[in-house]
Amino acid sequence: MIKKEENAASALSVPVISALLLVYFSWGTTYMAMKFAIETLPSYTMLAFRFGVTGLIMYVILRLGKIEAPNKNQWKSAAITGGILLCLATGSISLAQATVPSGITAVVIAAVPLWMAFFQWAVFKQGSPGAWTILGLILGFMGVAALIASSGSKSGGGALSGYFLLVFASFMWAFGSLLSRVLDSPKSPFMAISAQMLVGAFFCFIAGALRGEIREINIALISARSLIAMLYLIIFGSLVGYTAYIWLLKNTSPAIVSTYAFINPAVAILVGWVLAGETLIMQEAVAVFIILGAVMAIIKENSKIKKLNIQKS
Repeated sequence: MIKKEENAASALSVPVISALLLVYFSWGTTYMAMKFAIETLPSYTMLAFRFGVTGLIMYVILRLGKIEAPNKNQWKSAAITGGILLCLATGSISLAQATVPSGITAVVIAAVPLWMAFFQWAVFKQGSPGAWTILGLILGFMGVAALIASSGSKSGGGALSGYFLLVFASFMWAFGSLLSRVLDSPKSPFMAISAQMLVGAFFCFIAGALRGEIREINIALISARSLIAMLYLIIFGSLVGYTAYIWLLKNTSPAIVSTYAFINPAVAILVGWVLAGETLIMQEAVAVFIILGAVMAIIKENSKIKKLNIQKS
């Protein structure tokens, strides 16, 4: 019975393929959209508006659908995870994209599974890492180090501070994601996301105010491209992308869902090349393949562990 359910969950049906393509495209193009959005919009203020509008739309729709609102403890959990994931992690990505190409940004963020594997072992004490995880961690950190070293290897390349911001962002995203699994949250994953976005938007607004972004906003100077990019982030980056991702988590295997980790960077690099003329030097290209190979190694072992657990149950 369990094997049949696993096979059914892993089947690449038309709805599953459609949802995967939505995640691949919407999240793969998010990095370029964010780069366009911050051309004439301050980073944290843009994120506050993006997450605030998205979270409010989701919250209203869910409440109209009689989905229970978060309780006091769940709002506290949303404050912690929203602050870490959306303000610290996504905020750092937004700041970094002022200097780092969108394709490279996507690759560094794709290293999140490396940090998650590290935290599971070193912080949350969830077993010892296997051979594939150890190999993935070593390769992944080598790849990230190679990317950082390439920051001064070409004219117009990303600033060193931008690469460190991205490493910090992937570090915080992995930690916040694991922390969200042990904190109290609403039964509805969509309500949990809505609460995270609403609180995260508040933190982003505060961060923007502290950075003096409110004074910098000049409505007359905001370009149509930035406004369209932000609208794209709200609709496709958040509403469509997150909805498809949550649906996939419930309707297919984790191994299939996790493929976004190495498909999104490919999409981001292609979009960056077509729309912004971004290119990779040889050192960056090698680092990209090393990081994606490391992510694949860790996903391979995690998938194997899940299958063993299913068979034992």
